[in-house]
Amino acid sequence: EYEPDYEFDETTGYLTIWENINDVDSIQKDKIKTVSINYGVTEIGAKTFKDCTSLEFVKIPASVTKIGQGAFWGCTSLKEVKIPDCIEIGENVFESSTKLIKIPAKDESLTITIDVGIISVDQFLKHIGKK
Repeated sequence: EYEPDYEFDETTGYLTIWENINDVDSIQKDKIKTVSINYGVTEIGAKTFKDCTSLEFVKIPASVTKIGQGAFWGCTSLKEVKIPDCIEIGENVFESSTKLIKIPAKDESLTITIDVGIISVDQFLKHIGKK
């Protein structure tokens, strides 16, 4: 029997991911509001969450070492992304994500908020040493 590598609660929009994932096409993308990626996952594939227009919050554990190109492209409701240090981030990861995004700085006690409509997130991540 097939064991999915995630669990999705349609009522709350909460998606829990247990293993590396390359797409969420089997889930109605506009229903996903929160993504929690379990420790042990090492990579988020390119365009995995592309056009998840209701996605607001993503927590990425320290085990993730790579976020693929355009992984969060078009996530127009995205408000907060928690990204660990020492992570490889592909190009245009947050392209067309128009809300405010909070990205924790290297000092975990700090959170930096940027308006992705004003500054390229990729350029900003390079500036703070996360890319």
